[in-house]
Amino acid sequence: MGKSFKGNSPVKKLTTPLPAEESNTVAVEPSEPKKEPEIRKTAPTKKRVGRPKTKDVKGTCKNINVAVPITLLNKWEEVKIVHGSNLTEYITKLIEKDMDSNYAKYKSIADSLKNI
Repeated sequence: MGKSFKGNSPVKKLTTPLPAEESNTVAVEPSEPKKEPEIRKTAPTKKRVGRPKTKDVKGTCKNINVAVPITLLNKWEEVKIVHGSNLTEYITKLIEKDMDSNYAKYKSIADSLKNI
């Protein structure tokens, strides 16, 4: 019929160690130290995360933030292939052209405003 667990209490086994368990000590020889797993380096062909760095020609450039109206950016999207999709180069050329033709006017106005 059914098996009885009446005399088989786990509490007795935990509180009183068996004599055979006390005398069984084994000396273990030290083994070689475990080697750390080598970390695989990623291939240099992976694309870096984030905005790409602009080329600084001999320390002559400075990065600035410029707000451009959305309507102008929408027009830029249509014609950017002409300038190789380089908005920085396009804006730089526009500023150079304006400064070449109007620098004297801007300079005289700035000087007169400083004297006021």
